[in-house]
Amino acid sequence: MNIAAVILNQVAGKRHETVLRESIEKRCGVPVLGVVPRQRRNFFPERHLGLVPPEESEDISGPLDRAAARMSEYLDIETLWKLAAEAPALVCPPQRTAPLSGLARGEVKIGIIRDSAFQFYYPENLEALEEEARLLS
Repeated sequence: MNIAAVILNQVAGKRHETVLRESIEKRCGVPVLGVVPRQRRNFFPERHLGLVPPEESEDISGPLDRAAARMSEYLDIETLWKLAAEAPALVCPPQRTAPLSGLARGEVKIGIIRDSAFQFYYPENLEALEEEARLLS
């Protein structure tokens, strides 16, 4: 894996930054493009189970603007864009797993709970389940 640069996150202070930079830049030869200090409060609204998802937030533009402004203070955005533009395209060959064997049609039902406690799912996982169901039908 070719790591072009790193961004340090949740850095406790100058001494912590120095130790991390020395370890990464001098010993690994990888540049540090920015250091994000620990934040006293999160940019985004939170609740007992973590962040409030954008679809449940009235206006996400304010927190996004605040986060972007802070990151522009801490990160070398110009170099980050340059590295991103120079990076080779990701090649991810499709990995097809064999469909589940031995299942009769309609034998398996999967329920997906969506309420205030259970509401976060990776869309690609749901899409993979739908694809498998389509292949089995």
